[in-house]
This record gives sequence, structure tokens and C-alpha cells, in this order.
Amino acid sequence: MAAAERAKDGSELVGVLAEQLGSRFGVTAVAVWLLDADGALDLFGQDGLGGTESSRWRRLPPQFDCLEQRVVADGHELWWPAGLPAADEVPAAAPWGRNAARVVLGLRDRTGTLLGVVEAWWPASRDAFEVSTRVWVSAAVAGFADVLGLRLAYGPVGSTAPSLPIFAALDQITESALVIRPLRDAGGAVTDFSVVHLSPGYVDPAGRPAAELAGLTLLEAYPASASGGLFALAERVLASGRAEHLTGTAACAPAGTGLTGDTDAVQVTGVHAVPFFAGVVFSWRPVGEAEERADLLDHAQRLGRIGAWEENLVTGDVRWTDSAFAVFGLDLRHALPIPTTSLHSFVIAADRAPVRRFRQSLLHRREPAVAVFRIVRPGDTAIRQIRIFAEPVLAGDEVVALRGAFQDVSAHYHPR
Repeated sequence: MAAAERAKDGSELVGVLAEQLGSRFGVTAVAVWLLDADGALDLFGQDGLGGTESSRWRRLPPQFDCLEQRVVADGHELWWPAGLPAADEVPAAAPWGRNAARVVLGLRDRTGTLLGVVEAWWPASRDAFEVSTRVWVSAAVAGFADVLGLRLAYGPVGSTAPSLPIFAALDQITESALVIRPLRDAGGAVTDFSVVHLSPGYVDPAGRPAAELAGLTLLEAYPASASGGLFALAERVLASGRAEHLTGTAACAPAGTGLTGDTDAVQVTGVHAVPFFAGVVFSWRPVGEAEERADLLDHAQRLGRIGAWEENLVTGDVRWTDSAFAVFGLDLRHALPIPTTSLHSFVIAADRAPVRRFRQSLLHRREPAVAVFRIVRPGDTAIRQIRIFAEPVLAGDEVVALRGAFQDVSAHYHPR
């Protein structure tokens, strides 16, 4: 595949494969789609398909039922010597008719990462694909995938892997970044992540230099994440295509330290995981004294069934701690903080007037206030007694914010 290594762009690269398959096996056209971070397939290059047909099949969304996305979804190869089955009305590029022979194969690099899909067409149907044809076509495609994987990693020839300028731009955005790509087994399941880039300012939680991490996988570098943590976070981000942020800390025991339990492992905080081409980029910082104090405060809030809150009266923004959501029995992944103007709507009818007076007292008297009200907690429909206490924040003579806390005091009202 020396010609493929010298190809200037995607069209030339696919043209090399088309020439090889055409001269040996009579293939008339070849097209390659690359798997984007959102699950869509983007046309990387084609040879022999034609401008009209390639324009129609330039981008294939993940929800679009087509042959190419089926290969991505189930990992199975399609070898159809007589074309598409008559009973299957799946949309398909068919420049020589739906009865013409075709194959659709996944493209995987040397690490097992799915790069995309290749499809090859013959001008007519065939009786069958001989074993030798399957072996040689598969070998040619595998060789092409090896070259493609290397080119994507180090050159701007596609959309599923960043080139060196992209990494340079990333390094300007965040000081400490770790870029990983999935390693998959034969069935396509993620078994680990390879480390493909460390920013110059990358901070390893154990203080190891970047050179010591080069060539390691995520689980080799941080084995404590195998039980969840970083590995599970990377899997979710890879599958959903959506960024996630951990508000607490995560175990990150370095390799070679003998630390495997969450209680012994080095901790990191402020963990961001973001889809990055066909992989994930992590950024974080080691837990310091400030984070340790914050953890102690969170622990104290949970033990005391207390949750803090703050409401900006100028912008309308409301912030709750995780513990505040827990007091109300709300799932912080789906619920929004409740402003004090709407709080009365969430309490039982008999307690709505005291909640309204509580807010008015804060605004008019401009001094701390306390109130107690009852809620019916969703899920278990339990009635809980909640104490709210707050103080106004003044800017001159104007109240610009309210700060306070909720506390579940049900135990005081229901002695055992």
C-alpha cells in the first residue's frame, strides 16, 4: 500500500484501494465513509460511484437505516453476491441496480478502533463469493485500514481523528488534557482506551512525567478506574456523544503504586470528559487542600441532611448543592433548582402562606429568617418536614441575592 501512503487526500487514498480491487476482482466502484463522533458516517472518498450518487450518500446519520449504519451497529460484514434481498427495502446506493453484487465491511485500525465503513460494487450479480475472493478482499481492506488509521492520526485527511494542528489548538484551550481512543474486542465492545495525546502541561495525579505514560492504555496508567470512575465515564461519553462533568472526585490510582482501592487511590477533581473526534478528551486537576475541605463540607451536609442554596435576584439564577436536591428527593440529573418565588408551589397547601411570608420577610426586613414547611417527596411519596433558613445579600440598600440552606428535620417531628 505504498501508493496509499503517498496519497494527498481521501479521494486518492480510496482510489488506490479501488484500483487494487478492480484489477484483481472486477470491482467497479468503492466508497469509504468515516465514523464521526456523533455516530454519523461522512463520505471520505469514492472512486467510480459518480457525482450524483456520491452526493446523495455524503452523510449518513446514525438514525438512518442503511447498509452502512447496519455494519456499524452490529459489526457484521455484508457479502451479497446477488445484491439486496428482495424482501429488504433498505435504502441503498445502487448505481448498477439493486441486484448488482456488493460488499460492506467495517474499517478497523491496528488497535481495533472502528474508523468507518467501506463498500464495493460489481456491475452485475454473481453466483457467489468464493472463499479466496473473501480472503483477498478482506486482506486488501485490512491493509487499507492500517494505512488509513496512521494517516488519520498524523495527517489532515479525514474527520475521525485529529491532526497535529488540532492537538496544538487543544493545548492552547486547556493546560492539562489527556486524549484517549477506544480499544475494542472482536465483537466491538470497548475493552480499554489507548492514550494518544498528552498536552505539554498535563498534570498526572501521581506527579509522573508524560514520557512515563507514553504507550500506556487508560487502565494501565490508572488501574483504579477499572471498577468505574474514569473508564465508565469515558464509555458513557463515547456512547452518547455528550460531554460530562464530575462535580465530585474520582479515584485515579497510578500504575505501579500498588493502590487499587478507592480509599487509597490518588483523587482528582473537576473532571471534564468531552467527545473528541472518535475518542474522548479528559481534563482534571489533582485534589488539593481546598477540594479536601469541600469534600468534608459535602460529607457534613449529607450527614446533617442539609443542602445549601443561593438565588441571584438580579439575574434570576438559582444554585443548589447536590445535597439540596437530596433533601427534596429530586434527581439532580433531571431536576432544576427551585427559586424562592416558586417554592410555595412545591409544599403542601397548608404551608404555602408561611413560605410566601418567609420570602417577603427577607426582602422587606432585610434580616435572616427561618420557616418550616412540609413536602411530599416524589418516588416514595413520603411527607418530609423541611426547615429553610436564609439571609439577604445587600448591595447598598438593595437586596441583590438570597443565601441559605434546607434541612430535613422530619426526625424531630416523628420521634421513634
